[in-house]
Amino acid sequence: MIKVITFDLDDTLWEVTPVLMRAENLLFDWLQTHCPAVMQRFSIRSLRAMRMELVKSRPDLVHRITEARHHALQTAMLRAGISEAAARQLADRAMEVFMAARHDVELFDEVEEVIAQLHGDYLLGVLTNGNADIYRLPLGRYFSFAFSAESLNSSKPMPLHFERTLEKTGARPEEIIHVGDHPEHDVAAAQRLGWYTIWLNRDQLDAIPGSQPSATIQRFAELPACIRQIELHAARHARP
Repeated sequence: MIKVITFDLDDTLWEVTPVLMRAENLLFDWLQTHCPAVMQRFSIRSLRAMRMELVKSRPDLVHRITEARHHALQTAMLRAGISEAAARQLADRAMEVFMAARHDVELFDEVEEVIAQLHGDYLLGVLTNGNADIYRLPLGRYFSFAFSAESLNSSKPMPLHFERTLEKTGARPEEIIHVGDHPEHDVAAAQRLGWYTIWLNRDQLDAIPGSQPSATIQRFAELPACIRQIELHAARHARP
């Protein structure tokens, strides 16, 4: 019997690339107005490169991407001659701008309708490597728990997201389905722990070795029927 369904967020419930591009553009527009000294010294590309170098030099920030961006902004402000106290406050405000835009997402077709339908029958959770907070969105009302890379200081395909779900729900691996777009981070990682998986493969990509999902869909509207098929299989193989 399937009791729990978990979802990835970015590129599963919405397309993430345009969201991040828009958020960065809004951030840099804000910097032009409020921190012109930073934009005189740095370009969008050089700020991005500095953030990447920071993460390389600070392994403790690998999974904490919001903190890494905040730290990079504050460092850029200091290098532009802004005082430490002012840089900290401005970086806080800049991140508010970025994170508001980060959560301005457009759900894929049928996502909200399907999630609302599933909410009545299953415990729903989020397992994400990104820094989007499902509870900042109206969709969050359907979810009982969410684990992110930042909250766990760990990223899929490492097992901690999945292990914490087992602890949180008390469900057995064979009672859970994970839905995601990434063949390694979502499909292979969950299957290694004995979960059922549904691969949202919108672009009809080839599966990678070791990541054969329990089922594959291209559109969210296919999800309820797919879950029912997995439930039939689970019932046939249930423990006595």
